[in-house]
Amino acid sequence: MQQHMDQKVYYVLLLITAIFSMLGSLYIIASYWKYRESANIATKLINILASADLLFVLSTIINPNPDKDNFLCEFQAWLKQFSSQSAFIASTLISFYIYQSIVKGFKIETGEYTRAVYLACLFPPFLTATIPLVAQGYGNNNYTCFFREDDKNIWIESLFLLYLPLLSMITISLLFVLKVIRYLRRIAQEIQFNDRFGESILNVNRFEEIQSVLATEKVVKLIILYPIILAACWWPFIFYAIIQASSDGSDDFLFFEGIRTISACSQGFFNAIIHYKCKVAYGTQVVPSNTRESIDESEIYYGSRISSSGL
Repeated sequence: MQQHMDQKVYYVLLLITAIFSMLGSLYIIASYWKYRESANIATKLINILASADLLFVLSTIINPNPDKDNFLCEFQAWLKQFSSQSAFIASTLISFYIYQSIVKGFKIETGEYTRAVYLACLFPPFLTATIPLVAQGYGNNNYTCFFREDDKNIWIESLFLLYLPLLSMITISLLFVLKVIRYLRRIAQEIQFNDRFGESILNVNRFEEIQSVLATEKVVKLIILYPIILAACWWPFIFYAIIQASSDGSDDFLFFEGIRTISACSQGFFNAIIHYKCKVAYGTQVVPSNTRESIDESEIYYGSRISSSGL
């Protein structure tokens, strides 16, 4: 089995992926700053996610061919760890926010939680990125600088600071996503059951709640794709960790290290596709009176500005 991915192939794939991903992340960030005054918590979290994706790609390509352990290599590894952890937390908070707003009906005020959101996405990543730097856990691998893999103790460190947080946050995010999907399906069943009898069998409060959720359903189904995309782009990291833990020290799957880096760098591109669909596809907004009015597509950010459900 080929042990290493051909370097030229790796550089070409990485460069193409990095360009599209950075353009996608910059597109999301530019949209956020254009409408930042009306941005809600979900919008701020998506902006943090895009910024973290951009930092991760930049930290990968600033030193694409590390040949030794030096300051640049350690800085690259620190920035990759910081940005990746920030993206994990932002993605998890997005799914939690959607769950709280849609399933629990809890309206989260933007000003009240903005500081907590930024602290959650900055302080823990800074801490988890600095610990390996102090403990000299970063070093040159085959394709990039990250956690050193030639030391079993360092691998255990990366397990607790990278792989387990990634796996746990992906699991939590997908659980929230599944709960939201189940809730939307239950609402659809209630509507079908209600229409079958030809008259409303729902009380007024429940009917208004369902109408509010249905008005935001299309946007919600798109926003919950952000955590799903993160899981898809980062699963090679988990797969590679499993290979490392179960292998006998052979390098048969060493080429997969290049694949996991390219896959993780592609997240910004797919996020931009979701953002574009949310921004352009739906030309309505939900206002407090539960009525709809048409607005210009250029004023739409993530499909709608939802005031009644807190999204």
